[in-house]
Amino acid sequence: MRLQLERYTSDGDRTRGILYADDAYVCQTLEDPPQEVKIAGRTRIPAGSYPVRTRTVGKWPARNAKRLPWHGKRSLEICDVPGFTAVLFHVGNSSADTRGCVLVGLGVHYPNRITQSWLAYERFARVVLRALDAGEEVELLITDPAVEEAAA
Repeated sequence: MRLQLERYTSDGDRTRGILYADDAYVCQTLEDPPQEVKIAGRTRIPAGSYPVRTRTVGKWPARNAKRLPWHGKRSLEICDVPGFTAVLFHVGNSSADTRGCVLVGLGVHYPNRITQSWLAYERFARVVLRALDAGEEVELLITDPAVEEAAA
């Protein structure tokens, strides 16, 4: 399965994007802003390609299982990011909730919130976990088209 996170705007406080699974729209995303020097829990991961796997440690697996029993005690982790650990897709509503991870939501409430995060996470997790449970590799491609155009 191929996931694509297309970041479309970033200001000094947050980064917004759209998440696709095999070219089909899934949801909106919210991340921390980029930083010249990484600040733990306050810096988004760089654009690139990363495997997505399940993670069973930390607070999110238990939260996910409690809210979504079919999910099991797992979270969805973006792996092999140089200089970063435990980067997850998870629920939350504002940039204060990101902690370096990718939040998912169905709507955007400007300037700094996404909405219906649990509904978006459930939609996203069902698709990704189905693929992972079937033994498929899941790869995430993160792009920054607006940043790339500005640099050209």
